Amino acid sequence: MLNQDGVDPKQRLEKFTTNMSEITGANNNLKVFDIVFFPILEFSHYYLLVFELKNSAISVIDNFHESIPLVGVKGSADYYLKDSLYKVFMGSWEQFNCGFSTNGKKKICQLNKLRKNILLHIIRSEVNTVRDAVLEAARGV
Repeated sequence: MLNQDGVDPKQRLEKFTTNMSEITGANNNLKVFDIVFFPILEFSHYYLLVFELKNSAISVIDNFHESIPLVGVKGSADYYLKDSLYKVFMGSWEQFNCGFSTNGKKKICQLNKLRKNILLHIIRSEVNTVRDAVLEAARGV
């Protein structure tokens, strides 16, 4: 059903969701899994996006041989949209304000504060495998 022509995308999503629910069972916590596979269908081509949770790695498993050109993918108009943000934006860059100060020293302080906040979120994240050790070491300082 997932790869048949003429099947409504909503039906495919429902089937995929049902299958994933049966596989994971009542356990909604992905921490118990070492590897999680996500099948992707794009341009009538299947591939796998693999998250290795134990080793903190992301891989793509694809059956295309390197000698086969990706004409179907690169020939699509959607492929070129990723490089054409300026065509989608259609705004004026002169009026764009990112919120940072124009003063050099103040901007550096703002960027350093932003970096610290991002780092704090990464350290405190539940998927951070060394979170507890880092937090314990920080408390001991």
